[in-house]
Amino acid sequence: MKIKFKLYTNLFFCFFYILGCNKNSLEDKLIGIWTVDINPIVIERNDWVNIYGNIFSLNSDFTCEVLPFLNGKTNEFYKSKGTWLMISSNKCDSLFFNVPDHPMNGKYKIELYKDIDKKLLKMKLPKDSIEFTCSKFLQNFDKTKDW
Repeated sequence: MKIKFKLYTNLFFCFFYILGCNKNSLEDKLIGIWTVDINPIVIERNDWVNIYGNIFSLNSDFTCEVLPFLNGKTNEFYKSKGTWLMISSNKCDSLFFNVPDHPMNGKYKIELYKDIDKKLLKMKLPKDSIEFTCSKFLQNFDKTKDW
């Protein structure tokens, strides 16, 4: 009886240990609030003069809220809520924003890195002539952990 109890207890803890080990996945790293370092050159080059914020969020239910942009023709804000999807391949990992008619709609390459001096977890999102440099908001910076 004691042997069965120990066996089941060990199996139970091993199962939850394995589940807990997966918490460092790329998807988990992406979920959260991100601030974007607004680069005036990128905005000017892409005619994005109507940007009204520098925060976007990626939620665990795969919904997102992207940067607020004002449509210069209608003087109304683009719909900023949509969905996101992480696309993994052997070549690179990508982030797809599904926000139709919004300037951020599309697929971006994901480049994660640490800014040791500023103690920030960072991400670059390049796409064509656009590159967003983002910082994770409300993050736990630990230079010994993998990012």
